[in-house]
Amino acid sequence: MLSSWMMMIEPFTKLLPYVKKAPSSIQMRQKLFYTFLALLIYILGQQIPLFGMQSVIEKDPSYWLRQIFLSQRGTVMELGLGPTMTSQFVIRLLVQAGVLTFNRANEAETVLFGRVQQLVGAVFTLFQAVFHVIAGMYGSVGQLGFLNAGLIVFQLTFASVIMQTLDEMLENGWGVGQGSSLFNTASTCMQIVWKCLSFMKIDRGYGTEFEGAIPAAFHYIFTRESKLEAIKLAFIRQGLPNILNVVATVIVFCFVVWLQGFKKNLPIQHQTGGKMTQRQFPIKLLYASSTPMMIIQQISSTLHMFSQALWKKTGNNILTAILGTFQENEQRPGQVFPTGGLVWIMAPPYSLRSAFFHPLHTILHTCVMVFMSGLVSKLWIGFSGESAAEQAKQLLDNQWIITALRPCSVEAELNKYIPTAAVTGGIILGLLSLVADVFGTLGSGSGLLMAATALVKIYEDFAKEQLGW
Repeated sequence: MLSSWMMMIEPFTKLLPYVKKAPSSIQMRQKLFYTFLALLIYILGQQIPLFGMQSVIEKDPSYWLRQIFLSQRGTVMELGLGPTMTSQFVIRLLVQAGVLTFNRANEAETVLFGRVQQLVGAVFTLFQAVFHVIAGMYGSVGQLGFLNAGLIVFQLTFASVIMQTLDEMLENGWGVGQGSSLFNTASTCMQIVWKCLSFMKIDRGYGTEFEGAIPAAFHYIFTRESKLEAIKLAFIRQGLPNILNVVATVIVFCFVVWLQGFKKNLPIQHQTGGKMTQRQFPIKLLYASSTPMMIIQQISSTLHMFSQALWKKTGNNILTAILGTFQENEQRPGQVFPTGGLVWIMAPPYSLRSAFFHPLHTILHTCVMVFMSGLVSKLWIGFSGESAAEQAKQLLDNQWIITALRPCSVEAELNKYIPTAAVTGGIILGLLSLVADVFGTLGSGSGLLMAATALVKIYEDFAKEQLGW
């Protein structure tokens, strides 16, 4: 029997498209096609400007936020999966706390729960789109007009629902990898390639430069009389990508891939086949993967937008002092950066110099990020069905047990490793994200970590598919 709260919402879930689970017979080339199609739609959406906004936008009040989300100002994909992820986290938190009941063993209820999450995600998207317009992200409502304002809200909501459907399609086995991780990986990789190889010319008042780190390095070496100065500029130029940023990106990426290999293998065997059927059950150090990082990003972005809108409307007061105060950057008029409150604490240091000369902010940010990374990782394994109890149930339902242990001891044995791996892995990724931001990796630190973990996961899924596991 369906839970009463889901029965109330069930009629409204039919308003949105729903993707059924892929059949077990689906071939890898079909998965690759659907994955390519989803990425193509996402990438094209990032290039489509919002119809109805001002043709020239001098200010970007969400500049700091975009450094975290790798988003492009004024496109239909500006919201992406952010509101959806927030809604999923809130609903699963309520389920975990017992406020909402949900039976994972009931297949019909599981399907409806997914549709309910999709509906709530669409509602969150609508509210956030309206909030963007009211907050003046694309100009005041008076300048836009009610018709254009309504069109912008519709475009943002519609594009986000499309993204939600594509994410669900990949989650249900029609593609390779998870939708949210795949899209974030695509965005991060595009930004890294652009910052490495861009031939766009920029004049900052002391000669023409290339935006990309590698073309700029060769340009300096061939055009500057002083080769020492050329090498110095190539490696440590300020304000634009440099070779040290490229090196830091490669090192952090390789380190995360290396960490993926750390795991605890528990020997398992089939109850009827004995030791002849013995296999390994791996528990990775990065057990929760990059999903908690995405949740923390979304919490940070929501807090940033709300506090910034409140600060713009009310100015400095007790509430904005707690949530966040801002200041306009003199070098980038119209772009504001947090200077106090929770938003300031959650904003990562943007360089090694910033981390060194603002030790209080660095310490506070590190403590908060480590705590949140560990906490969200621990909570997430309960939400996602990856807890020790859920894993033990899956093993026992398929008649697998841990070698030399009774069936009743499987959950207790898994409990020794899974919670520890989840919390430890979350803390490690939180610290790595900080290190990546401080040393100026191309793209945000958390974005790079999510891309690295997602690519490893896609590779592992592809390998399992080829082996027929």
